[in-house]
Amino acid sequence: MIRASIGGLPGEASEEIVNRGTGEMFEPDRKGSRFKSQGHQAEERYRVLSGISISFKAIKFIILPLILILSVLGCSDRERNNPFDPQNPDAEQMNIGFNALAGNKKVLLHWDSLKFVDLKGIQVIRLSEDSPDTAILNESLLPPEVIEFMDDSVENGVTYAYYLRLVLKDSPELHETKSDLATPGWVFGWMEIENGTNIALMTPDFRDELFVLDAPFYSIQDIQFHPSNSKVWVLDGYTGKIASFTDSGEWLDEVSGLENVGAFRFNNTDQSVWIAVKSLNGLLYHFSTRGELIEAYNTNLTPTSISVEYPTGDVWVGSSDPQIVKIHNKEVIQLAHSDFAVPELVAAGEAYKSSVWVLDTGSRTLFHFTNQALDWSLKVFKEPVDLVVNSDGDLCWIADPGADFLYQIDQKGNISNKLGGLGRPDYLVYNGHDNTVYVTGTSGKISKLAVEGQIIWQVENQHQPGRIALQIKQLY
Repeated sequence: MIRASIGGLPGEASEEIVNRGTGEMFEPDRKGSRFKSQGHQAEERYRVLSGISISFKAIKFIILPLILILSVLGCSDRERNNPFDPQNPDAEQMNIGFNALAGNKKVLLHWDSLKFVDLKGIQVIRLSEDSPDTAILNESLLPPEVIEFMDDSVENGVTYAYYLRLVLKDSPELHETKSDLATPGWVFGWMEIENGTNIALMTPDFRDELFVLDAPFYSIQDIQFHPSNSKVWVLDGYTGKIASFTDSGEWLDEVSGLENVGAFRFNNTDQSVWIAVKSLNGLLYHFSTRGELIEAYNTNLTPTSISVEYPTGDVWVGSSDPQIVKIHNKEVIQLAHSDFAVPELVAAGEAYKSSVWVLDTGSRTLFHFTNQALDWSLKVFKEPVDLVVNSDGDLCWIADPGADFLYQIDQKGNISNKLGGLGRPDYLVYNGHDNTVYVTGTSGKISKLAVEGQIIWQVENQHQPGRIALQIKQLY
């Protein structure tokens, strides 16, 4: 399917055209490449790009012009409305708001209205990293009023460069916009931005924000996507409450009514959730997917993290106190060590090995335990702040922004990789579907790494990126 739409001037009526398809209209609020959630409107944009709807719905944009190319103040010659005219004072801004938004097996292109008098039509040009050929995607010229184009002839994981070619009336000249890159994929990211005060749904390549939640937070402590693949949960560290949202950004409710929550974690096997509160002797609650209380345990800790071990369902709890807890066969097992100071981060793999990785940010030490017995400890870090492990539980990554390194450590305690160039790595998330690690740095860099350490892609984000929760879409 190829789709294009027409946009009018602010205050004018707009209409829509569709090549091979019709659908409802949708009016997002755009500021550059950022979109604010607007209920079903945001949902339509997201569903079109994620590829989860059976019939694609056409989209109409009411665009807040970033560049006023339709009229030039103080200029009576209408040809000066052409942004490519050398005598146009805005001629240097030839990107005309052009943006390529990656989706699941598709890329949505949009741009500002181009209805200057000498424009005959528009060609959409695509280049691919795996092909030397330049492709013209529209057989016939798009009318000047068109502001949007959908390319669904792409492959996930391939990077494409797009630009527009403008054909003028009665002129052999062909003007081209600056290009924009897009890498479609099936993994979308919910990312903390603006120093932990908001969350944006990112495109699979993390180059653009599809929309930003209209629900500012005080200090985001955790983001997780529900195993049902339809809701995102956000823990605000200041209020100690968990809020839930639909995958289109609509606020649902405050989860469980609990306050002073220190950590939560889903069990991906049965979609239940474990929630630990800092007060009440560190009570650890286990709720079913319907919200019914299954069980509760007194940890006598100030909980800071939870990890669920599969398939046994054993639960590990990290703490700001000098001990951690394991829940095994409904028994609370306290685990202390003389070198513990603040063992706040715990992580276990999905494969049953009865082992856990513990990052103590106070002593700057990584511990590895099997059956509650210490295997080894490693103290080489300057400022370790985050920890993830792979699905098998035999590889661990440590983010150390103080040293500006990402450490990869095997189950024997050996440093198998030490990666720089990630912009002071700060937060990590592991994707078990393709065995990759996402890294955000305090410098604004966002990187996706192969398990061997290669950088698959790396982008910059100016909105202070932080924690990420991954949402996996269909692979077909």
